[in-house]
Amino acid sequence: MQPTDFKTISGNPTADYRILGSKFLAFAVACTHADAFSEQLAEIKRAHHSATHHCYAWRINPHQPEEFSQDDGEPSGTAGLPILNELRSRKLINCGLIVVRYYGGTKLGKPGLIDAYSRSAALCLDEARILRVQPGLQIEICCGYPHKKQVDYLLERADAHIADAVYTEDVRYTVHVNTQAADSLTDALQKLSYLGISCKSKGGVLITSPL
Repeated sequence: MQPTDFKTISGNPTADYRILGSKFLAFAVACTHADAFSEQLAEIKRAHHSATHHCYAWRINPHQPEEFSQDDGEPSGTAGLPILNELRSRKLINCGLIVVRYYGGTKLGKPGLIDAYSRSAALCLDEARILRVQPGLQIEICCGYPHKKQVDYLLERADAHIADAVYTEDVRYTVHVNTQAADSLTDALQKLSYLGISCKSKGGVLITSPL
């Protein structure tokens, strides 16, 4: 299956929201499958074992998104779904969000719960570092030192990332370039083959960049 373009998060942002004595602690986590999310959920449950509720949602699989949400004892649709809707609205994939509630003694009602869980999730995602993940190509390039500047210029123009560089009797780059720019880059490099510049595709790769 071909890679696809999607957005996800980096790191583990958190947020704290309080209303009418109840405390809502939100935790966003990066995860590529449900088991990975469950492991992080278990850690948060251990750390907050005395909390009243541990509500959550996740979205995984950029090719064909899978979703799940859990109200964990709150009225149906008042916790997990609002959290999930925040992930959906920001088009985040391979990401989960847990909101832990410490009950403060005052009932919030269904509208109040929906608002509280939505706000908690939104505050947490506002703190997240959002990454764009794009399909790309890995290319190996070899050139002599006199032609390094020409190659560097082409790489900069294609917004290619040098993943590895080896300097011996010649210059050998391993670069990652967006699929849309890969053809023009390889064409430009091949036109310089008379200078001893060579390039070879090494297959697909996912390129991650901050938004």
